[in-house]
Amino acid sequence: MTVSPYLPLALAVLFVSFGSILVRLAQAPPLAVSFYRIFLAALCLAPFAFAPARRAWGTLLPRQRAVLLAAGAALALHFATWVASLSYTSIASSVLLVNTAPLFAVGLSRASPASCWAPSLWPWGVPGSSRPGTGPALPAP
Repeated sequence: MTVSPYLPLALAVLFVSFGSILVRLAQAPPLAVSFYRIFLAALCLAPFAFAPARRAWGTLLPRQRAVLLAAGAALALHFATWVASLSYTSIASSVLLVNTAPLFAVGLSRASPASCWAPSLWPWGVPGSSRPGTGPALPAP
């Protein structure tokens, strides 16, 4: 029996939608809220992701492992600063600023000479590639 992916997807959208409101209502320090938010998400995902992640970790190159660890550190910094921002501004302002991150990525990568973009992806702000000549990362619509 196959399980439809729509129910977990709907639940994920629902939980993410209420995340900033629940974080704002929390009476704990911002770093504690950030930690518990990621910790509880990891506990929910662990039964599904642990075995595949354990098998894949051994096949990764050291550079790929370092990139994954740096991405985790960047995510931790993002959550720590975002949750702290909810103490200083409204939920709407905080969520708006967080969701403009792709616009900043587009602007900064367009300014970088090492960046290469597929013209068909410009309207969506999706980088085509991080190196010139390697082609788009996503197929053109």
